[in-house]
Amino acid sequence: MAHHYKALTYEPKISGVRDGSIRQTIRPKPRREINVGDTITFHGWQGKPYRSPWSWRHDVVVWSTTRLGVHEWGLETNLTGPMAWECGWSDRLAALDGIVPPTGLALRDALKGKNGKGWEGEYIVIRW
Repeated sequence: MAHHYKALTYEPKISGVRDGSIRQTIRPKPRREINVGDTITFHGWQGKPYRSPWSWRHDVVVWSTTRLGVHEWGLETNLTGPMAWECGWSDRLAALDGIVPPTGLALRDALKGKNGKGWEGEYIVIRW
């Protein structure tokens, strides 16, 4: 079992992660694999990311991971195949992730905004 450290900077999601009402995050596939049973310390920043102390911490144990292909046109998994951003499954994924508003299109915009120019590619859905 490995331990990982992950910052949370999507403001609408932070309070839900801290109070336990949000138990999922979608991240670009990390260099170091995240597996079931691993632990993650989520944290915030007091000021500028990577240049300030942590403002809070929340430890979790991973119970599920799912690979997810993220594209401008939509999502795909081995279980579902390709899906447009406007489908109900994308909306449900957004709601579980604390995206505001909880729609597939808002999820796409959040992933694009948080991950910059090369945002399309392989992601992982992590649940705890």
